[in-house]
Amino acid sequence: MKRLFKILLMMTMMTFFIILPVYSDSEPRIAIVGGGIGGATTAHYLRELFPDPTATVDLFEAHKVGGRLATTMIAGREYETGGSIIHPSNFYMKNFTSLLGLKSRTGTLELFGIYNGKEYIFKESPWFLMTQVKMLWRYGWSAIKFEPWISNMIDNFKNNKVIISTISTVVQSVNDLTEKYCVLDYIFLTTTFLNFTHYMSFLNFILGAVSSAGAGSKLWSVHGGNKRVPEELLKQAEVKVHNALVTEVVLQENGKFLMHISRLDLPKNQQLTNSSEYDIVIITVPLINGVSNIRFKGFTPDIHNLSGKYHHTVATLVHGRINHSALKLDSSSNIEVILTTNPELFFNSIGKQYPVDYTKGEKVPDVWKVFSKKPLSESDINYLFEKVEEKKVIDWSAYPHYTPPESLQPFILHQGLYYTSAIEWAASAMEMSAIAGRNVALLVHSNWHGVSSKIDQIISSGKEEL
Repeated sequence: MKRLFKILLMMTMMTFFIILPVYSDSEPRIAIVGGGIGGATTAHYLRELFPDPTATVDLFEAHKVGGRLATTMIAGREYETGGSIIHPSNFYMKNFTSLLGLKSRTGTLELFGIYNGKEYIFKESPWFLMTQVKMLWRYGWSAIKFEPWISNMIDNFKNNKVIISTISTVVQSVNDLTEKYCVLDYIFLTTTFLNFTHYMSFLNFILGAVSSAGAGSKLWSVHGGNKRVPEELLKQAEVKVHNALVTEVVLQENGKFLMHISRLDLPKNQQLTNSSEYDIVIITVPLINGVSNIRFKGFTPDIHNLSGKYHHTVATLVHGRINHSALKLDSSSNIEVILTTNPELFFNSIGKQYPVDYTKGEKVPDVWKVFSKKPLSESDINYLFEKVEEKKVIDWSAYPHYTPPESLQPFILHQGLYYTSAIEWAASAMEMSAIAGRNVALLVHSNWHGVSSKIDQIISSGKEEL
């Protein structure tokens, strides 16, 4: 238990320090590639560490700020399509929301059922004690103890900051955790990754949906969409955001980086390709084939896209009336989340959705999100729904495809060239991306000014307490 606590503690609050030669006492020109939560967090902490206005921080985003924190319009309202739930103990997301003056939106009390394709092997009760009894009967004491045990450890993360020198034990610990502490049906290994898009949502899902309806109510999101966090972080940091695709990073003889970009903030017939020089480049998009096609030139050894691949998740949002009989539910059933344990089914889950600006008690359209391994056919849609008013399909690279044991990716690709998405190969979540962004900002500041840092020690004071 003590060892597991230490491992989870490191996973949640870790920072990494590698001391490189001193650059300069002047203020740097910094480029950030990617405007997701990792890029926005990096920009936020860089501005805290380099408050002098002569320090330039430019961010390049080829699509929309927010990255995998995204929304879409359906039935006249806006709904989350990416990372959609946040645990109350998530340190960074909670602090950012407060810092930016954003409002939280607590989860609704949808009841869930676990479906094997023929029958429901578990149905949540609207009565907290009844759910506890049913879980005890089905899964034993482990299921009852799991939620408070994990919650207690997460609460301790808020008051500890640990610097560690390697993440190899973290990656292995994640693999061990999924094997040793997944005490419920294998549903939590087969659907959580697909349903909630992020690896560490495995813990969030156990905490929120499985323990009880009461625990589920603790989960929250940002009113107006979780994408508002990176949007507002960048505004507050006064970072210049360029709607541009970074095509190439060239290491020059003077040690600086030449960035080649294609500007996308112009009409297609006026799009330009230009370049700018930077002292530091931070890559926050995954350097994986099919996800990013940035070329690197002038580096020894050569830098290429890294090994691994990202898992494609298909989310189909449907405004319509669900087919209760096809899903073995009574027409009066109050089950609004259906999780499957049968890998042969054409869908992994179905869940009732609520708009990002939802107010408790208001009447909202019947919108459902269906997760599946591949796009649903018309016959699939017609099987699941009696009536369809509108549908939206989002097919995207949601999180790394984990094949333990993982080969670790570097946080520093070259002197002055950093890579935050390496952390996703330990675990992928909003909170993990924020941790990586903070860590890289500290690395940049430490290495630029030659500030020595202790490894594997508890931080007690100084800039590292940002």
